[in-house]
Amino acid sequence: MKRTALFLAGILAISSLSGCGAKNSASDSSEPFEGKYVVTADYVKENLDDIIIVDARGEDEAKKGTVKGAVATTWQYLATCEDGEAGDANWGCILDTKRLSERLGELGLAKDKEIVLFSNAEKGWGEDGRIAWELIAAGYEDVKIVDGGIKALKAAGVETVKGAAEPKPVSVEIDSIDETHVINTDELKEIYDDCKIVDTRTDKEYNGKTMYGEANGGHLPGAIQIRYTDLFNSDSTLKSNEDLTKMVNMIESQFNNGDYTAMDLVRFYRNFYPQFRTRLFHELMEQFHLEENRRIATFSKGMKKQVLVIIGVCAATKYLFCDETFDGLDPVMRQAVKSLFAAEIMNREFTPVIASHNLRELEDICDHVGLLHKGGILLSKDLEDMKFHIHKIQCVLSGRQQEKELEKELQVLKVQHQGSLLMITARGTRSEIMEKIQAKNPLFMEVLPLTLEEIFISETEVAGYEIKNLF
Repeated sequence: MKRTALFLAGILAISSLSGCGAKNSASDSSEPFEGKYVVTADYVKENLDDIIIVDARGEDEAKKGTVKGAVATTWQYLATCEDGEAGDANWGCILDTKRLSERLGELGLAKDKEIVLFSNAEKGWGEDGRIAWELIAAGYEDVKIVDGGIKALKAAGVETVKGAAEPKPVSVEIDSIDETHVINTDELKEIYDDCKIVDTRTDKEYNGKTMYGEANGGHLPGAIQIRYTDLFNSDSTLKSNEDLTKMVNMIESQFNNGDYTAMDLVRFYRNFYPQFRTRLFHELMEQFHLEENRRIATFSKGMKKQVLVIIGVCAATKYLFCDETFDGLDPVMRQAVKSLFAAEIMNREFTPVIASHNLRELEDICDHVGLLHKGGILLSKDLEDMKFHIHKIQCVLSGRQQEKELEKELQVLKVQHQGSLLMITARGTRSEIMEKIQAKNPLFMEVLPLTLEEIFISETEVAGYEIKNLF
């Protein structure tokens, strides 16, 4: 039995090919991350007397619970956030040396001490990471961030209290701000074509659905998205050095001017789908006459579609979401892809979910159909059931009175006239509809085959989704 779902999209947002049922990564890192600026919660517990620990969440959060002895602040306190509003050209920049010196001194952050910062790691390292950068830019040489944040500290048994400690002011003198790791807008414009822009924000921020003061939503042209959440294990600690290296190397390969090949993609996806069928990949690439080590940037649109379909199938997921899978494929390749889907359905538990605007193309391989409209499902039915319960009949009746009676007796979806010829689209079984029409002694009657597209139009018009209501 076919187990393929088709969704016609009015407004659609489905990834080109993404498998369900796979882990976000191959596994949580077995080895802890090791790095110059990161320490474990156990390290903090063992060295509390020798470090200055800072709650980067701020005083309000510290009141709910923080590490005993921790001072609290926010990155905004060390930046120009008081000098204007979010979106202003110089808003959020690090303070000048004079004001920065004063505030760091007020917080008791002596330059000769080890500073350890923590926040809610599960929400990202935006708070503690930003303060760490501000301190390093100010010339601090021993700055660390707690891997796993406050959650890890509590799990390690570090004593907590409600409310931050009172800072012990010290003398701090910042001579200059190290701008090695800073670039302004004008500088970026000059070297833009030679840079790789990495956007670490969430999908909503990257796509412009959520804004935080910027004048325009969305992302910079050509920016690579690496979600900060992709760097973490399930317990909000950083993935191992090995896992992070694999990720960065793959991203480097993938986005280096299109230099990545189909095999590069396979190496990448094998990190996320442990059951990836590499042998099948090789076989299918040969059957589709595609070169594994050829740069994908040199492939045609149709060839790229074929590669993605092959990789999606080889990932061995239970479900495969496909967006306009057949777009760009010639008739031979369209049939080849359909045959590939059919073979997978027959051989294992597999359901492709295909989003498409071309209903005629997919009618022969789908057994369940639905219509997406404005973020919701307008219609969802088994195809055979839909075809069984809706029919189109053309007939010629002897008078207008019979037509009026039929419209009352049948569940009419649509009525059309072509001279004396009457075409009725009605819901119900074929025998029920024909019996009622025959009772009117028609001069002529014929059942017409309905396409999936016609069924959709008829059903959605009833729901108020029709052309006259769109404009």
